[in-house]
Amino acid sequence: MRKEISRRTKLLGYKYVIGELTSSATQKVILEKMGHRNCAEVNLSRFSDGNRRPFASVVDPEIIVLAEEVL
Repeated sequence: MRKEISRRTKLLGYKYVIGELTSSATQKVILEKMGHRNCAEVNLSRFSDGNRRPFASVVDPEIIVLAEEVL
């Protein structure tokens, strides 16, 4: 499905696809097998909003990744 999204997006004239990868399995497939670039990541257990740490108990996934595919 991801390859089809990339194909259609390219046909529409876009140059990039950006995605938020919120599962460990998706991160592995998109980054390692499909070769997308890791642009940024947030470690959920360390994320803070002021004095609050709303995701401190989240352990899977440990991080959320912002990934980029160049079409």
